[in-house]
Amino acid sequence: MELDRARRLAQELMRAHGLVGWTFAFDRASTRAGMCRFTDRRISLSRPVTLQLDEAHVRDTVLHEIAHALVGPRHAHDAVWKATAQRIGATPRARMREPIQVARPWIGRCPAGHEMRRQRRPSAPMSCTTCHPVFTAAALFEWRHASGVPARMTSRYEAALARLRREASTAGSLRMLPAGRSGPADGPAVARRAGGAGCA
Repeated sequence: MELDRARRLAQELMRAHGLVGWTFAFDRASTRAGMCRFTDRRISLSRPVTLQLDEAHVRDTVLHEIAHALVGPRHAHDAVWKATAQRIGATPRARMREPIQVARPWIGRCPAGHEMRRQRRPSAPMSCTTCHPVFTAAALFEWRHASGVPARMTSRYEAALARLRREASTAGSLRMLPAGRSGPADGPAVARRAGGAGCA
């Protein structure tokens, strides 16, 4: 669904169900369609997921989140929430029937040929933990965009990469750096970021 139409629909439904003082926003989530944030009094829809849904699914997602807002944070997907969801016209289930596959257009390949995919452009160099259990410049992923259009990395990424190259040339060889926590893998390879941050 087109994002402007989705925003208007969400705001209309929120008004119709009395959510005074609540706001609407889009977010960048890739594993869920919507969210109700009680602390911010905000309902949000995933921008990439919304673009793949039709109006009926977007309406159902917004009503699902409105039901959460109406019953409060202590009910999750219990009987009280289900009854409210049904009363306002939402399908009373916790997840969508068909999982949404958000495109992960950033493809990283290590020197050994292992690949991982990401939804967002990497912000720091990452190495393949299939090849090495700790971060090492010897197993850095080289990134490309699936569109085939040449894509530059961020200035933060380029600065970190330049630092790694300086350290490697100073040491006379590729140097092992401390590992961070590992994050989710999008394929056979898992990555670790330079400087100890996990891959997300």
